[in-house]
Amino acid sequence: MLLVSFKKFSVIPCNLLDSFRGDCIPIHNSFSPTEPLRCRYCYQGGDLRSPDELCTSQKLRVVEELARSGPVSIAFSGGEPLMATDLFEVPAKVKEEGMQLAIATNGTLISHDIARKLKALGTDYVEISLDSADAGEHDRFRGVHGGFERTLQRIKNCVAEGIYTCIATAVTKLNASQVPAIIELARQLKVKRFIAFNFIPTGRGADALEHDLTAEQREELLKQLFG
Repeated sequence: MLLVSFKKFSVIPCNLLDSFRGDCIPIHNSFSPTEPLRCRYCYQGGDLRSPDELCTSQKLRVVEELARSGPVSIAFSGGEPLMATDLFEVPAKVKEEGMQLAIATNGTLISHDIARKLKALGTDYVEISLDSADAGEHDRFRGVHGGFERTLQRIKNCVAEGIYTCIATAVTKLNASQVPAIIELARQLKVKRFIAFNFIPTGRGADALEHDLTAEQREELLKQLFG
């Protein structure tokens, strides 16, 4: 898997791109790192826009270069990708180039209108972060009161539009016990998929390594998920 950042960089070597033919290439949306929440573990830190972000024409060229390598899918993440000023233009280029389009988001910006536009765009997959099945706990993770209810409504908006929707949870010592309840909530919301991510101590999470699961806790989580 190749992680691409929409920052100014030298041309990606063709031999590197060729090695990812048929793969999914996630694009780390460095052009939109700021977001409306204060997520405890935001990869980007969530506060400042990157000084070396690309302009729209440069982003479109990157998508063209990636398309020539033959990946089947490009995934946009952040930060918060839905805060990009070219929110629809660059993903539309992904579809124009014949690739599948995936978006990983905190979900809070997916109004009914945005959900309809994402569907019309041909979005193949939307992954929305949920940290707990408990409203208060989720809001503490996200740093904004009312975030839980907004996120649930945004999930419903995507499901209503027939977009393949996934709930994603970064599992730590603070919410591992919530995983069964989150999975049950996912069933109730009729999403297609639940995914549990490892906690990555970077960005705001860089000073919270102690929140990562122990080997024993990770084994127990795997038993819950696959046992």
